[in-house]
Amino acid sequence: MKTLIKALAISATATLVILSARAASPNPFIGTWSLDLKKSTFQPTPWPIKSQTLAITAASAGKTSIVLDTAGNDGSTFHVQYTTSNDGKPVPVTGDPDDDSVKVTSINGTTSRTVWMKDGKVTGDGTLTVSADGKTLTGPFSGTNPDGTTSKARLVYVKQ
Repeated sequence: MKTLIKALAISATATLVILSARAASPNPFIGTWSLDLKKSTFQPTPWPIKSQTLAITAASAGKTSIVLDTAGNDGSTFHVQYTTSNDGKPVPVTGDPDDDSVKVTSINGTTSRTVWMKDGKVTGDGTLTVSADGKTLTGPFSGTNPDGTTSKARLVYVKQ
């Protein structure tokens, strides 16, 4: 469960990272994004997330910093961080006990694929697309939890 919760949002942030590096000024991806639980779909249900927020900021040397805060229905919280240079190479993740790196590949100017890994083993995979108006992110995600169970979701994030 932890892997999927974090990977969902981090997958979205990785998409934002690539797209923000390519976007013309002003950068529409920098800011705060919230997971819209009513518009998103999850299998299996019920989904264990109460809320999820992404904070995307520009970092030095053209990098992007991501902070992901998730509150679970069980009262648990996760604070995940990483900074990427937007080059498609794996980058380390902190605050995530189930994943230690993420690899992002740009498909085109508005879509990217994100692969999450722990000790070199894939734990999740997702593709997200930014809307033409820059106000939503949507896409499928699938993952394998530490207990071996699998999950799928169609994620919808809204820019705040």
